[in-house]
Formats: sequence, structure tokens, C-alpha cells
Amino acid sequence: PTIGKDGAYSWQGAPYSSGADDTAFTSKIIDELQAKLCINRTKVYVTGFSNGGGFAALLSCQIPEKIAAVAVVAAAIYKPYDTCTPEQPVSLLSIHSDNDLAVPYYGSTARNLPSIHDWVARRASDDGCRVSNQTLLNISLSRTTWQQCHDGSEVQAIRVLGGQHGWGYVDNDYIWKFLSRFSH
Repeated sequence: PTIGKDGAYSWQGAPYSSGADDTAFTSKIIDELQAKLCINRTKVYVTGFSNGGGFAALLSCQIPEKIAAVAVVAAAIYKPYDTCTPEQPVSLLSIHSDNDLAVPYYGSTARNLPSIHDWVARRASDDGCRVSNQTLLNISLSRTTWQQCHDGSEVQAIRVLGGQHGWGYVDNDYIWKFLSRFSH
């Protein structure tokens, strides 16, 4: 990230970002790695936390042809989040605590943040998902999964019941198992 308008580091997409085109930079990094190393371009994944999670989601909107799947944790999704209509589906895993004070699960009109559940449901709709089901993974984790989406994509939302703004409520292996199932 670069130093934003408020003097703190931030990624593109946040209203307080520097205005740097982090999407173009990331796209060039992917291209550079492909040119110099043997990477599987069909299995490029992005993940991020808080503002980084918002940026990871933005990448899935702006360069979906380069991203197979995205996992976001406590993601700060800023407007114009409702203009994210990727030309091709990108599988998405969202993990967010319902007691997050930094990025409220239920959204914030004052900060132009959407309800996380509504944002994820919209992404599922945009991916053409037809089936959803909700399960309780344990006493503190509730998962909603949208399936039968275009091109085999999937959308999952894990709601951490009573959790705070943080990473670690869901094991990293779970995140990796989700991401690594997808390619484009």
C-alpha cells in the first residue's frame, strides 16, 4: 500500500487512499511473475484483511481474468461496491465478525460501508448462483454457501458470532482449501 490522505498506509478503493492505481500495479506484478517464473496463471488467488480485504475484493472486480478466487477477512468494502460486476465469476470467501467495530458487519451509512451479508449475497447473485444453504460450523461460526454459480464458482460467507476485527477466527488451512479448489 501507499500512504493515503490520512497519513496511514492504505490500498486503492478506500476513500482515504492515496489515489495510486494499485490494481494496475498488481496486474503488472502477476504478468511479471508469469514472464520470469513458472506460475500457473489459472490459479492466482488473492486474500486480504480489513482495507487489504477490500482491495482483494476490488481486484476480483477489476481484473477477474487474472484472479481465480479471493478470500477476504474483515474486509472494508467501500462504495462504489455496487458497481462490481466482474465480466467472469470469481469465487469468493468472506469471513467477518458480527461484533466488528472497525468495519461493522451490518454496515455504516456514515462511512458508506454495506452490510457484509448483503454485499456477499449480491456477489453471489452477480455470479449467477442459484442455491444457498446455511450451516452452523460450531458455536461461533455460521456459514452461508451459494453454489451452482456460473463457470463452477462458489461464494461463501462465514459470520463469526460475537467476534472482533481480526484474523484467525477461521483456520488458514480452511482458507487455503477453499481457494485452491478453483481455477479459471
